[in-house]
Amino acid sequence: MAVWIYTYGKNELLDQQKDILDLLNQIELDEIEILGSVREITKNKDSTEKYYAENRQMIEDRHRAQTDEEYAAYLSSINFPFIERDKLVDHFISEGLEREKKEKQLFQSTYEQFKKGSIKSDWEKVENGYINTLCNFNRGDGLSVILFNDLIRISGPFEVFSDYTRFQKGISNQSREYYHSLFIQICETFKSDFILYSHEWAGLDDEEEVSDFDFKKLMEQSDWQNTSSSSIHTMQDIYFEQI
Repeated sequence: MAVWIYTYGKNELLDQQKDILDLLNQIELDEIEILGSVREITKNKDSTEKYYAENRQMIEDRHRAQTDEEYAAYLSSINFPFIERDKLVDHFISEGLEREKKEKQLFQSTYEQFKKGSIKSDWEKVENGYINTLCNFNRGDGLSVILFNDLIRISGPFEVFSDYTRFQKGISNQSREYYHSLFIQICETFKSDFILYSHEWAGLDDEEEVSDFDFKKLMEQSDWQNTSSSSIHTMQDIYFEQI
């Protein structure tokens, strides 16, 4: 199960929104380092074919137990045409392998373009903050700075940051240190005097109304002095650092 990891900082630029994009684009990004961390994770990732081979029986049994109406509703929910139950897993495998092939080709092509210096990524404004898609990827596969009232929340590529253990154990200390340095620069851009790491299960940002989540509530939910880990490399639930 995914356990997303985030970093928080304070947003002291509430009255300077028009300048933020320029400030973010002044931060030097090492896209090769970022994509290298993604490669660290994905090189050991199970293939679609292996996943479905190991789970074929469970998947087929589940769909055989459905009524015709339930099965049709399931196919409709994932935008699939009608497929016989005993052919569905093979369809998943075929589609997954094709998707993996395209993703690998795009990743390698983008990586090589960054190495050659023929492309350079930029930040862009979105409805609730700023994103950097590293030129060719989906929104969740790049960097993001989301604005919550007087807070910022920073995160990185899905493959690294959507799983707490991947960030802690799946990438090298060098990669982790790079993200830490980059995120501190982003926090400093917003004039934050701290950086706070947390994952989804640490109890932060669990509000039903996210619009109410602000620095005051972050302070109330975070006993930083007593619960902060000693290092970004040994983080348990949170890591706090004054900057």
